[in-house]
Amino acid sequence: MRVNIIAAVAANGVIGYQGRLPWQSKEDLRHFAQTTRDSTLIMGRKTFESIGKPLAGRTTIVVSRNTRLQLPGCEIRASLPEALSAAKELGKQDVYIAGGGEIYRLALNHTHRMILSKFIELYPKGDTYFPWINPAEWQLSKVQQSRSEPAFVIEYLERITPKLDATD
Repeated sequence: MRVNIIAAVAANGVIGYQGRLPWQSKEDLRHFAQTTRDSTLIMGRKTFESIGKPLAGRTTIVVSRNTRLQLPGCEIRASLPEALSAAKELGKQDVYIAGGGEIYRLALNHTHRMILSKFIELYPKGDTYFPWINPAEWQLSKVQQSRSEPAFVIEYLERITPKLDATD
């Protein structure tokens, strides 16, 4: 199983403000949908609440400490390691970590690849940030330029150092 982080990140590292993306990009949403279709998504409860429903064509696993939480159409796990184990049992080749900030931070040591939509000219107000990544651990393998506003590039980063765990 390959663990991927997929995120949209502003130039100042912002990924959210008051439970929402602080910008809109239909092109990036299409990219997210196409990339994650027929796979497993893992996200935190707040990210799920910002989306509002399980996304069609994907298995959604929500990480929450609330053991009584019930979200129709989703699996609930108490921790990221439990969510990754559940995803592995589903047998899909790719699992996508879809946020938020704390889940991204916890997932970095488990991740094989990152797909980052970088909004290079946006500096929005935010309360949630993408975690710092050590550039020595990652290699840029591909870049795609957007064709719409706000402008962004999609960077594909592959891990070049060993992961700290064994999720293979």
